[in-house]
Amino acid sequence: QEQAAAVQEEWERRVVAAEEQAAAMRKELEGREAAAQEQAAAVREELERRVAAEEQAAAMRKELEGREAAAQEQAAAVQEEWERRVVAAEEQAAAMRRDIEGHEAVVQEQAAAVREELERRVAAEEQA
Repeated sequence: QEQAAAVQEEWERRVVAAEEQAAAMRKELEGREAAAQEQAAAVREELERRVAAEEQAAAMRKELEGREAAAQEQAAAVQEEWERRVVAAEEQAAAMRRDIEGHEAVVQEQAAAVREELERRVAAEEQA
């Protein structure tokens, strides 16, 4: 009976030791699991931050492309307007040049007529 009691005590001691070891391992596993979950949360937050930054960059890129297209359209419209104005100014200058040439021709004809009239009068006075 003493031997049986000693064996029983030894088994109870081993069971207690095994339960303590299992509890310690459980506690360590829970700590590791908590650390892994924290790390996973940190990784998830970093990924979400990167995705948000990429989305923001894409939105900014799209806005810049829109602004660039609008600026190019505006520049083309300004160039077309200036070309139209240059053509109109050239046409106006050509018309003014024709008007001046026409007036000059009339003045020359009038001057020639006056000169002829003067010459005729001078010749008439000389005859007289």
